[in-house]
Amino acid sequence: MAAAYPNARHEELGIGSTPEPRSLLRRALAWMLAAIVAVGLTVTGASPASLADQPRRSIAQGITAAGGLLVDPAGRLWISDAQRGFCRIVETTGSTPGSIEASTCLGGSAGAPQKGPVKPGAPALLDPTPQTPGSGDELALVPDAAANSSFVMRARWDAPSGTFRYASTLTIYGGDLRPVAVSVGPDRNAYVAFERARSVVRIVSPASTQPTIQTVASLGANGARAIAAGAADSTGRVTVYVAEASGLTSFRPPLSGQSMASPTASFPVGDVARLHFDPATSVLYAGKAAATAAGGDSITRVITQTGQVEANWAAGFSRVGGIAVRKTLVLAADDPGLLASPALVGKGFAYLLGEVLPRIVAGPTMADGSPAPDPAITNDATPTFKVAVDGGVSLQCAFDNANWAGCAVGDVTASQPLTDGAHRFSVRVGATGTPVEAAFTVDTTSPATPTIVAPATGSTIGRSVVLNVTAEAGAVLRCAVDAAPTSIGAVCKSGDTLTFTTSGTHSLRVTATDRVGNVSAPVTSTFTVDLTAPVPVITAPAADGQTLTGTATFEFSAGSESGLTYRCRIDALPFETCTSPRSYTGLTAGSHTFVVEARDAVGNTGTATRTFQFSVPDTTAPVVTATPAGGAYDAGQQITLAANEAATIYFTTNGDNPTTASAQYSGPITLTAAFTLRYFAVDAAGNASAPASQTYVVRTSPPPPPPSSHPHDYDGDGKVDIVALTGAGELWLYRGDGSGGWLGSHVMATGWSDINAIVTPGDWTGDGKPDLLARSSGGELRLHRGDGAGNIGVAENPGTGWAPFTALFSPGDWDGDGKSDILARDGAGHLILFPGNGAGWFLQPRLVGAGWQTMTAIFGPGDWDGDGKPDVIARDSSGRMFLYPGNGSGGWLTTRQIGSGWSNMTAIFGPGDVNGDGKPDVIARDNAGHLLLYPGNGTGGWLQKRQIGSGWGGMTVIS
Repeated sequence: MAAAYPNARHEELGIGSTPEPRSLLRRALAWMLAAIVAVGLTVTGASPASLADQPRRSIAQGITAAGGLLVDPAGRLWISDAQRGFCRIVETTGSTPGSIEASTCLGGSAGAPQKGPVKPGAPALLDPTPQTPGSGDELALVPDAAANSSFVMRARWDAPSGTFRYASTLTIYGGDLRPVAVSVGPDRNAYVAFERARSVVRIVSPASTQPTIQTVASLGANGARAIAAGAADSTGRVTVYVAEASGLTSFRPPLSGQSMASPTASFPVGDVARLHFDPATSVLYAGKAAATAAGGDSITRVITQTGQVEANWAAGFSRVGGIAVRKTLVLAADDPGLLASPALVGKGFAYLLGEVLPRIVAGPTMADGSPAPDPAITNDATPTFKVAVDGGVSLQCAFDNANWAGCAVGDVTASQPLTDGAHRFSVRVGATGTPVEAAFTVDTTSPATPTIVAPATGSTIGRSVVLNVTAEAGAVLRCAVDAAPTSIGAVCKSGDTLTFTTSGTHSLRVTATDRVGNVSAPVTSTFTVDLTAPVPVITAPAADGQTLTGTATFEFSAGSESGLTYRCRIDALPFETCTSPRSYTGLTAGSHTFVVEARDAVGNTGTATRTFQFSVPDTTAPVVTATPAGGAYDAGQQITLAANEAATIYFTTNGDNPTTASAQYSGPITLTAAFTLRYFAVDAAGNASAPASQTYVVRTSPPPPPPSSHPHDYDGDGKVDIVALTGAGELWLYRGDGSGGWLGSHVMATGWSDINAIVTPGDWTGDGKPDLLARSSGGELRLHRGDGAGNIGVAENPGTGWAPFTALFSPGDWDGDGKSDILARDGAGHLILFPGNGAGWFLQPRLVGAGWQTMTAIFGPGDWDGDGKPDVIARDSSGRMFLYPGNGSGGWLTTRQIGSGWSNMTAIFGPGDVNGDGKPDVIARDNAGHLLLYPGNGTGGWLQKRQIGSGWGGMTVIS
């Protein structure tokens, strides 16, 4: 992460020389409660009242508003100073007072040799590899409580120089959060508290290049003043203490970081501003910083294992600025200069407090003399502990608080064997010192012999088996396969897979070892391994490459071995359980592979394969189309017959039903006189279509006129009308007045709620009156005949399968045959012509375009460019309007853009000549429900638009 601090300037600052208050110098110097190794050790007994105020001695002065203390890997003290930054302390030597070592400082408000936090808060030391202390991978995590900060500095330990060097800066969420304290827990994660955030953050893997930031607790309204990560429970969850305005609270953050904890009230320590947890002794120190007079603040000590609270354990402070523990000693910062108004600079001190206690630095030992992996338990009835103490004082030791006797620094061994069960080893200074204890358990009893459930003695197994062993809870299993009696085997557990490479008899020996090394009697299972795979044989079809038609059937067997099962598959499909014979239908034509797998009772498998060709029988009859369909035509009309696949077409024109002995169609049939054409087709597979017929007569009267020039004149008054569908399913007719206005309206039909498209093709049935085509949500296309007086008939001739089309409209007579047609766009953007037959149905459809999926509106305006041929207009997704001129025979002329800015139109259609000027027009509805008339100029352009209606927003279809 990028550093958030500017380069700091180097500025030598004067060290304050205010003498230590004489009242403090008069205090009797004593040594305080010290570190006890984290093996379940406690300090027994309450501190006497006379020790409530701890002796102290000054080790540094000239400090300003300390934010916290830290002991580095070399045992040197570092302080967060409001002016100097994060700095090392040179401690008092003889008559020379201690002070801040300016050359080591990072950050600060007055400039420093290295960049770092402007206002450093309570720091924490992170050692990723505690087994190699001082190795150089240690980090100081220092929060920056300055305004507009959300930063935590990482400074790396430089062992040769004995200093921390700036490494990087972590930015936590951003904003003016002002982190005030960091504490590293036994999980080696860092916990951060903020002055201006109601949350606690956990930094997972804080030494990595990309640590994870998790919010793990929600605090009160005023943020936090201090934080201390305490001990972890048996599940690994850490207890975190937080100093809030309401008092001391604590919580155990979730391991996953996927939820937040709500802190609850903890030990009654009052209003505190500094916290430090000593993991060696499980002691929490809480310092106050709210005094209004010198000596009014104190430090409270909490023995967290017992809940004992020692209020005012160390008194006489003015403003506690930080707490730390070094070996057996407590260090504290104090600043009486903060009581002045304005606060004085450089008036603070660092002190060393407390009583000397011995330390239990190792133990107990195991029976073989090695250190116990878990200090809480041993299999040694005469265990040894190692003790140490500072100052050359005399010691006394005891097991189970009995028979106290003098002991020396170093190893102390129980003089008599201890019974199995709970015990305590204690050491104290002299006969009256506070005892330091280590609780432990002696366990010399071997665990019960385990039971092998699988592989069971006498069983037969395959290549692998899942181990199943029951044993004493917490015991570690060791498994030896086909091993010598002296082999202890390898660590194993139920659920492990044992794999064998040879058939025959094998053995498994298992022992259980409890957590202190006691070993059970062995248990052995002898079993047989069968690695011989079954060999399936496919007997039908007997060879590869055979052609199977319609159904592919396979017969197979792997012999008569008991417990055989089979699985089959075709090509790359998954295996499925099967039996012989196995049949498949519905395969695609071409090459395929059949595989059968045989599996014996212990899981050995073998496979056999058969390749084959599959042919799909043709059972579908061809479809024959006569073009044009039966009707009255001029003499000389050419009639063609076509099948949808390779087939022979047989036909007659004398009225007889055709047979395979009838004439075979080879070319167009010329209409010279009335006849009935009967026909059918036979494909190569012998499938024959049902005979069909068409009747043709020679037309003697003039041909009917082309489709009405007023396809929207539903009331027969020669003026363009509009139909619109409401959301309630009512179809309304709006009668035009021929000049862009309206004569009136009425309901033409009801119950049309399922209709989502209406096509106005003009005269679709050949009776000279405009008709309607309506598509339902189920994909039916329904014909409603118009009566020429403003009414329509009931639905007839419904066609199905029209649901996939995303646009449906009539351009008029698109292919030039004198009959109205329909154009439809499918979901892939294909534009398909459905020619009308002039009698209410369709001729053969054909593709007339592709790539139309980008168009958001498509309609037929009639002859828009004045060339006598119908055209198509379409709008794209950016609101541009394009003219697609028709060539009069089902094709296209050159496309050109004729408008833009049409995106806000929710309906666009071309009903014809609305304003009576003899030129087709366009009507559009905008997103406000206004109906707008866009008159055409007859040559592909536009005249002045005008509004012709409002309140049309509720119409679902307008045409």
